[in-house]
Amino acid sequence: MVGEEPEVRDRRPGDFSRQLIGKQTSHAKHGWRRFMLSDPLILVEDPSSMVSGVVESTGNTVVTLTDVIGSSSEHPTDYACYQMPLTDALGVPVNFLEPFVLRTMCEFISVTGDFDDSANEHDPAFGFGIGQNATDIDGSSTANKFLATGQVIYDDVGGDPRFKRLQGYSSGSGSKTRVLSSALTSNTPALAISNWYIGPSVGSSNADANSCRVTTTFFDTSGNSYAKNTNVNAHTSTIGNDNDTYSSDNNVYLFAWFGSYVDTNGTADPAVVTVRFWYMVNHNIDGWRGTGAA
Repeated sequence: MVGEEPEVRDRRPGDFSRQLIGKQTSHAKHGWRRFMLSDPLILVEDPSSMVSGVVESTGNTVVTLTDVIGSSSEHPTDYACYQMPLTDALGVPVNFLEPFVLRTMCEFISVTGDFDDSANEHDPAFGFGIGQNATDIDGSSTANKFLATGQVIYDDVGGDPRFKRLQGYSSGSGSKTRVLSSALTSNTPALAISNWYIGPSVGSSNADANSCRVTTTFFDTSGNSYAKNTNVNAHTSTIGNDNDTYSSDNNVYLFAWFGSYVDTNGTADPAVVTVRFWYMVNHNIDGWRGTGAA
């Protein structure tokens, strides 16, 4: 172009100082990325048939819960799970032996239908999780080691949903533990933002207790100055046993989950939840380093 200095290329054999070998930086996905349930990489497992439909044609994620749910669960991996291998901004797969930084956000938009703490109305539940199983997310055949965080809509007050925080994790030879919080402040449930801390004490040789945790904080929307929830402060859940810590050296799997915290018999209208799911990730393929050697 006129006015630009021509690029001077070094013709010396073997000089790659101005090149990025094997990295398509023009297609890098830095910052927030949408987690879409219709992504072709998604594996769907819904062992209790909790979701009857997903629509994402408008740019939002709209999930309709199944009218009759006879086997509700308190554990996120027993819900409808939508899982894919975690990749970094350049599309490189992330594995458990490599350090990575992950932040997720569940952006609640709306809920319609019947949702309440009354009998036979859905208590919609949704959120994110990290697991090590490529399939069998609920661990029915092979115990899945996982962390999960999200929220439950437990009440309808004049059409205004009320929320609780729900977190879960693997605990004890295939067992699962969940933590359900007290009610969130009614006007600040919109954004559930989570930071994930995984390793370095993970993998087949290094799995140690209390080395994997997720911390979630709830905020209002940008139009309300991101007001922080005051009833439930940032809460951390931790995998507390060596045997339940991620023992895989392979891919990290990120999943979204949807379901109902209670059973329903079909006498009420099914709940329809509209959300946007986001995540951002960075990682280092060169490993943790930290040898301590001079």
